[in-house]
Amino acid sequence: MDMRIHLTTAPEQQYEIVLQNSHFLLLAVLILGFAINIWGIIRQRRQHWLKKSWLVLLNLLVFALALFLLMPVYQDSSGSETVNHLYTSGVNPTQVNESISSHPKDNHWLTQALIEHWHRDTAANYSVETIAQSNRLQSGLVNDLSNWYWQNQTLEELVVHGHGFTQQQYQLANIENIQYRPADLSTPGFRDLQWRKQVYLGQNWSLSGQIQGKPSALYNLEVTDPGGEIIAQVKGLRANQTFSTQLPADVSGHALYQLSLYRGGAIAAKPKLGEDSAGHAEHQHKEPQHDEHQHEGHEHTEHIHFGPLNLDHDHQQQQQVVEPESIQETPLSSEQLAVSVIEAPKMTVLMMQSSPSFETRHLKNLLQQQEHGVITRTRISQERFLLQHSNLEQGFAGAATLSAQTNLFDATILANVDVLLIDGRMVEQLDIAERQSLLAAIKAGLGVIVLMDNQASQNALQQLSGLQILKSDNRNKKVSPNATELYFSLADGSRLAFLNHQANRFEFASGQSQILIENPASEQVAMFAQQGQGRITLTSLTNAYQWQLSSNRQDFQTYWQYLMQVSARVKVTSEFFPQSDAELLSIYENNLLCVLINDSTANGNSSAVDPQGYSLKTFNETGEGRTIPLRKKQPHLSQYCGVDFPQQTGWQQYTLTNTDETVAEHWRYVYPQSGFSVHRDYQKHLASKNLDVTQAVINKDSNSKAKGSENYQPMNKFWIWLALIITMGYLWFERKKYLTKAAETRISY
Repeated sequence: MDMRIHLTTAPEQQYEIVLQNSHFLLLAVLILGFAINIWGIIRQRRQHWLKKSWLVLLNLLVFALALFLLMPVYQDSSGSETVNHLYTSGVNPTQVNESISSHPKDNHWLTQALIEHWHRDTAANYSVETIAQSNRLQSGLVNDLSNWYWQNQTLEELVVHGHGFTQQQYQLANIENIQYRPADLSTPGFRDLQWRKQVYLGQNWSLSGQIQGKPSALYNLEVTDPGGEIIAQVKGLRANQTFSTQLPADVSGHALYQLSLYRGGAIAAKPKLGEDSAGHAEHQHKEPQHDEHQHEGHEHTEHIHFGPLNLDHDHQQQQQVVEPESIQETPLSSEQLAVSVIEAPKMTVLMMQSSPSFETRHLKNLLQQQEHGVITRTRISQERFLLQHSNLEQGFAGAATLSAQTNLFDATILANVDVLLIDGRMVEQLDIAERQSLLAAIKAGLGVIVLMDNQASQNALQQLSGLQILKSDNRNKKVSPNATELYFSLADGSRLAFLNHQANRFEFASGQSQILIENPASEQVAMFAQQGQGRITLTSLTNAYQWQLSSNRQDFQTYWQYLMQVSARVKVTSEFFPQSDAELLSIYENNLLCVLINDSTANGNSSAVDPQGYSLKTFNETGEGRTIPLRKKQPHLSQYCGVDFPQQTGWQQYTLTNTDETVAEHWRYVYPQSGFSVHRDYQKHLASKNLDVTQAVINKDSNSKAKGSENYQPMNKFWIWLALIITMGYLWFERKKYLTKAAETRISY
């Protein structure tokens, strides 16, 4: 327990006393010693009462001096050193005035961002004219932290008020002596927003974030697609609650979704059983915070997930689903979410099955709808097979002569296959030569997915993969009937509705694999391992078609697209590196772009020049374009990067060309600087807060004030020590004189 006592002796001099538990214990010992001394003087000494009063007064002085030395007293040093106060967005004119009046000898600066914030906040009606005039209020506005600090005030301490600056701005400024005075974070809005900026057609894209607002208020959230149709809605959110959802990407192109926040209680909903008007059932569940974020005041944070409906198989009860209706009021906060939906690269999938199955039938239909090449070989008797194929590209070797008698294990055919899907019983029926052919193809880049039925043996899987296969310790634990949520967890953060299943019986040896899907009991359902240039995946979820039968087509697509993309042959091409889920690109801000150029003639170039024959260009919505210089990131990598400073908001197209031929393209959305203000202020708050903590550790100032309102330094106690030594010396001399006189008196008697 810490107790802080603030004392003000003059308008320009302040003190602080910090007391801990150990100080109170020492204070008790000090009081006990003082009481014993006073009792001895009054009751035991045979002296005149004036002498006793003098000794009591001196002992009281010693007690006060010792008490003062015992307490850690800190003195405000701002009066001796000039401090620069920098006011950023998040503070109001009243707070600026109070700070100026409290520090009349310091320099005070306003930032350009603060003035713009006041102009945008028309409801508050802030005005620069309300700031008290002071000769310490500087006339210039700070726009760039690094340039301002190093050009004007390189040796003086800096105190940042408000939300502060971004992590990048602090790093560029490289300021050693800085303190942070945080602003209030209660403006309603969204913070810590993350979503997939580019997704494949038919996939779900995830959106997550946190609600910011007043602790006592309730908020409602709504997501609408570009056509204005509600695709997600949740009510009853509180401040600091984390939300996440999976949203569909049904149409290719560049889309702007609308994320809106409303006051609680505004959602008018009609209860019904089934799906909402957008074709997606709404489901809510809560789970406790796992220290994912630390917030002011250590407030409790809850996570809310909403998306496809998950039904508890142990509870045979109907869940009430809410059909969302548009909220007829002005939102407290509204943001546009830019998502670029592109078509997934076309693949050729070979299916080898020991018998017809519902799973491969539904999967084949899905792949054909997405125009992937599909070859299906099904055993119909001991020696006969049925072979079917569709959508094969013209470049596929032997496509015109494919038949049931074709040797599909031929290296030329397997080289044109991206994914092989095979069931466990089929693996068991292959001879050693066929398994070795598949192993050679896997090492050359073929991706293999094994549907783990009860027929696959450990030995057959080891021969197919060339890796060590172990028996899994999965026990197929039963899920508690009181579980509040049932779902499969994917390694990319997505979730799928629960199905009855068996956990994997086998697994790859430790260090060779990665888990792709887990069930509610945290047992692995799907995992893959790298073998040469290819990958092999084992999955025990062989009844995903049940999602299709229950009208949950989205989960069926997500499951198989995820396994296919993880397992498929990696075709190294020139491409852009994806944009981070947490990144927000704003106008005039630096935009780092990196591309992978698969060209042996370009890889050997010096890092000081562009790759030979390649050019990176950008075009805005009006068609204006410019070239972005590329530089090699590292000599041994074929990765090149460039920096762009967008000059216009809206969609920005980036193209990588080789001798005027486009080899890769990428789209990003440029937001105005005023967009996502709550999210940006929160990021600045975290950067400023972390910087303040870092400086406290570097300075090893653990005994100073915990970064409160002033810059306190330990008080000089030299004169206190001197007074204590003189007083105690006099008391010791007086006691010795008294005892000598008393001894002589006893001898004389």
